Amino acid sequence: MPEITQTDPLPKKPDISIVIPTFRRVNLLERLLNSLVDQKINDASFEIVVVDNSPSGDRQTVELCKREKSNRAFNLTYAHQPERGTNEARNLGIVQSKADLVGFIDDDETLPVDWVAKALSINKEYSPDCFGGPYIPNFVDPKPIWFKEEYHLVSLGQKSRWLDQGEALLGGNMVYQRRWLEEMGGFAHQFGRSGVNLGYGDDTDFMLRIAEKGARLWYDPDLYILHYTPADRLSVRWFLRSKWLHGKAKAHIHYKNPANRDDRPFVRVLLSGLKVLGMKCLEIGLTYMKLPLRNRQSFPYAQNYVIEMVCPQISGFSTAWHLFRLNLARGRGTDKNL
Repeated sequence: MPEITQTDPLPKKPDISIVIPTFRRVNLLERLLNSLVDQKINDASFEIVVVDNSPSGDRQTVELCKREKSNRAFNLTYAHQPERGTNEARNLGIVQSKADLVGFIDDDETLPVDWVAKALSINKEYSPDCFGGPYIPNFVDPKPIWFKEEYHLVSLGQKSRWLDQGEALLGGNMVYQRRWLEEMGGFAHQFGRSGVNLGYGDDTDFMLRIAEKGARLWYDPDLYILHYTPADRLSVRWFLRSKWLHGKAKAHIHYKNPANRDDRPFVRVLLSGLKVLGMKCLEIGLTYMKLPLRNRQSFPYAQNYVIEMVCPQISGFSTAWHLFRLNLARGRGTDKNL
């Protein structure tokens, strides 16, 4: 009679993988991992993939992941992506993850105790191709007297719904069906944050591309995250820079569609672009000139006026400027962006 040997059953595939790109922010990462410890759901239902995006691997991040894996009932994987960029880290996280449902959370966020359960419930009830929810600011430093809390509230409303064509979810709180991540080859390399440098547009670009292929995007206000908001994000300078980068991302996304490119002769593109930029500079200047005459009930402080009235124009100027540059490069035959 042959000898019968007992083997361990194959480990159950998690219901959802949570990919966390991180770059030398071990204190924030530890807060996020602690919020995952507190999830009101069986730990076996989810796995965590931490992708260290520092060039040589951050020692403190490695030690934290080892400690969390040994001390908790975590299914945690540490991976190192030396090539800089959030999307490079995300793409490695996709490869390292196992579930058919893959969520992406930034390392400066924390999750409410029912986030994982809510994500699985949404997937079971609606089966969206991609879904997400709002950012609720988590202020840890005193806010300036002029600061309005809604300045850092990022939301698509208080109602759950399917997104319309042209709409996109918010990047640091999104969940995808794996098949779409694999079909599209992951996130684009030219967008997104790199190290400590801000960058935008990667998530919007990806969602718009899969929507064009028939993907359905679902928004749920109950699937929120708490977003760490430090003092340096409570300044007018930060908002101006952020709007400039949003405008740049919008230009690149717009330009990727060949129908939106200016195919006129180089000189026509040059003159037309200079005219548009000149008009936008004039609009910004006139808006600034109205600052002393602003409605004090709507804009009690000068900072409110700049953030609410000037910043959107800065974003528009940035979009026009970067489209101008892209179209000029195209006219010279030196466009390397696509």
